[in-house]
Amino acid sequence: MLPLLRIGRGRLAAVLALALVAPLAQAVYLNPRGQGQVLIYPYYTANAGYNTLLSLVNDSAQAKALKLRFHEGHNGRVVFSANLYLAPRDVWTGGVFAAADGRAALVTDDNSCAVPDLRNAPGLPELPDGRSYTPFSTADYSGARADGGPADAARTREGHIEVIEMGKLSGSSADAVVFTSNGGRLHPAACARLIDAWRPDGYWVANAATDLAAPGGGLYGNATIVDVAEGLVFSMPATALDGFSVRSQHSAPESAHPNLADAVSDAASGAATAQVSLGTRTVSATYPAARAIDAVSAVLATAYSDGESVWSHNSDVLTEWVLAAPTKRFYVDPTLQNAGLGGAPFQARNGDQSGGRACQQYPGRYSIIRNDRSTDTTAEFSAPAPQQTLCYDTTVLAVGGPNLGTQSPVLGSRTQDVVGAFEEGTVSLQWSAGATAPAQNGESFRGLPVIGWQLVNYFNGNVGALMSNYSAVTPLRGDAVCTRNGADC
Repeated sequence: MLPLLRIGRGRLAAVLALALVAPLAQAVYLNPRGQGQVLIYPYYTANAGYNTLLSLVNDSAQAKALKLRFHEGHNGRVVFSANLYLAPRDVWTGGVFAAADGRAALVTDDNSCAVPDLRNAPGLPELPDGRSYTPFSTADYSGARADGGPADAARTREGHIEVIEMGKLSGSSADAVVFTSNGGRLHPAACARLIDAWRPDGYWVANAATDLAAPGGGLYGNATIVDVAEGLVFSMPATALDGFSVRSQHSAPESAHPNLADAVSDAASGAATAQVSLGTRTVSATYPAARAIDAVSAVLATAYSDGESVWSHNSDVLTEWVLAAPTKRFYVDPTLQNAGLGGAPFQARNGDQSGGRACQQYPGRYSIIRNDRSTDTTAEFSAPAPQQTLCYDTTVLAVGGPNLGTQSPVLGSRTQDVVGAFEEGTVSLQWSAGATAPAQNGESFRGLPVIGWQLVNYFNGNVGALMSNYSAVTPLRGDAVCTRNGADC
């Protein structure tokens, strides 16, 4: 028999107080190891001769139901959506390219289960080699859904990607995705069963929760942007959010849910809690269900985006930054009817500026090392602080060089902007004038929920009859800053 533990009243009060501040069982957080329930790929493009290769890994022992969406870069409208059903330790791959009609399109040789069928569905167009592909759609920003921005096919060709785990599969649905040998090749046992489940008389149409349990995480992936003709490649890992949901949220492939505003940490109340790392400690901030998007914005918020610029006047070295704002649309797009519309951290709305954009200016600073090649000396000086305008869901900044036209010089982006006109130096974009809306206990996080990457191209042309172009990719630096009711957290 265990000895009886005796606790006096004072000690009991202390124990209860500790229990009240104990970590929550689940909260959404940015996983530094790159695995989670949600993946955000900051950029895809099919502009300027580039293709984007996408990999998605289920590094867990459970079969998964996943929502795959591509959001165009202007205002984040959906241009492609599908459900993927992956076996344990399964990998799905696909490629984005520019189709003949000007739209981006997805092609895949992967035989993992998908709804709709991305390889063999009747009526899909085909490449010259006979492979089927799925063109992206303009419907979410044209016709009745027009938002004041471009309504052309080219708008589908760049943006960001999100993958959300809807839940773990069980029963016959999990059995359907298990790979078996057929004619010497491995294939899922019964993808047709899952396709049929979403037909009008299917079991998922009757009850989408059938064979589904709460998400478990373990996803990771990469987007690799390739220009075969120029010999250039950029690879960016997906940003991973873990602890996104404590309940399954399975839905039809075309459904708008789950999305980033559907985070849930408490199944009873629907509240969402963000757990944000502040270096050596973490802060938890809880938001009501109607403001769940604020929890995701909190974990992505950064007070600044810092990086470097390398640029030359003869364009043999060029730098561009990619800045993805995956939660911005919930604050600026009236059609989403989110509780945070027009509020922090994005106060503008779509259509406030020409072209259906939602633009805000943020101060910046940069220090520059200017090389004087005639004297082989360097001088350091400060330039006037730029006022950076963040107008798009996914913005490409031409850093250091002048504006060379309607498309950025490296990625051929149409959702572009320009920072400075100098050769080498550091650039810091200061987002701290903005902040997330306060949580239930007053926590607010300075800055903006943006994900940033720096891309550099070195063009040497042919050296010794060999293509000698190079590319480099590094993440932009940032930091989380928390205040609670006006004081530091």
